[in-house]
Amino acid sequence: MDKVLDYGIKLIEENPSIRDSRKIFNFDTNIPIETIIKELGLEYEYTIVERNSGIGFEMGWHQDDVSFHRNSKSHCEKYGKDPIKQYCKGKQPIYTMILYYSTQGEDFDGGEFCFVDMKINPKKGKGILFDSREIHKVQKIRVGERKAKIIKFYQ
Repeated sequence: MDKVLDYGIKLIEENPSIRDSRKIFNFDTNIPIETIIKELGLEYEYTIVERNSGIGFEMGWHQDDVSFHRNSKSHCEKYGKDPIKQYCKGKQPIYTMILYYSTQGEDFDGGEFCFVDMKINPKKGKGILFDSREIHKVQKIRVGERKAKIIKFYQ
């Protein structure tokens, strides 16, 4: 099994508030993102990235803006270390929000969004807000184009 997946399972078992912060909601795709943010009561600095992903795109298990270094089994046993270490690529966001502008099964196939304990099928007008420490992935897109906007919130 993937070490990052194992880490993600352990993380939410030890910190249930991470899972509890998830919100799945519907939004009107015609309103500005700033309005959605205001309606959710999020008063943080943020960045917005538009991601239109096509055939073959996928993302393995990860945390936003963090790299994982995997230590070998012998290294872990010899030095009593964890199997993985985290390295922040900069300022790590506190929350991530994904807003979908295309629908799985109509505009593309594949591309499911997965937490370690839940799979979400993207649909135009569906949003996901979650703690950025939560481990997640995007399954491979087989056909079409998946359109989303990713908003990262910072303290």
